[in-house]
Amino acid sequence: MLYELFMLWMVGSITVVVASMVLGGLLCVWCAYKGSKRSRLASDSTRHPSHP
Repeated sequence: MLYELFMLWMVGSITVVVASMVLGGLLCVWCAYKGSKRSRLASDSTRHPSHP
C-alpha cells in the first residue's frame, strides 16, 4: 500500500513538473512571437511615418 502511494506521488509530481515546463515553454514562445511582432510593427512605423 505504501509503495503504491509513493509511486503514485512520484508519477504525479513528475507529471506536474513536465506539464509546467511545457506550459512555460509555450508561454515563452508566445511572448517571443508577440515581441517580434511588436518590434516589427514599431520598425515599420519608424520607416514609414504616417505624416511627414
